[in-house]
Amino acid sequence: MDAVHAAALAPPVDHLNGSRDLVRYDDQTVLLLPHTTADATLLVSRVLGELIQHDSERGTQYLNTLRVMLRVDRVLAAGRGRTAHPQADARLPVKGIEQLTGRGLTKTEHFAELWIALQSYDLLIGHATGTTR
Repeated sequence: MDAVHAAALAPPVDHLNGSRDLVRYDDQTVLLLPHTTADATLLVSRVLGELIQHDSERGTQYLNTLRVMLRVDRVLAAGRGRTAHPQADARLPVKGIEQLTGRGLTKTEHFAELWIALQSYDLLIGHATGTTR
């Protein structure tokens, strides 16, 4: 793994309550975040694998729709015009995303898993998304 990918996958600095404590890269309590390219690849495969395969095989835009939905914090109206789907049909791709990933956009746990997996995927493929906070 090259240094750029290793640095990008390292856990972020904690800014809660004004704290500037660094989360240690080797801290085993931070298991959800991928530490290596192999970890990131496995996470992407488990969470987004079927979605990516579906888009590839059928020419759908579920991954891009998911990216937009995560960027606008699940607010369908805020994503209008940013996806290939008209606003009236926006619920259809969301249902497809939920079926393919087994995760919805209403539960915080699912939202976090999808967001982390998508960030990992974008880092692996070198895609700049602007979805970091």
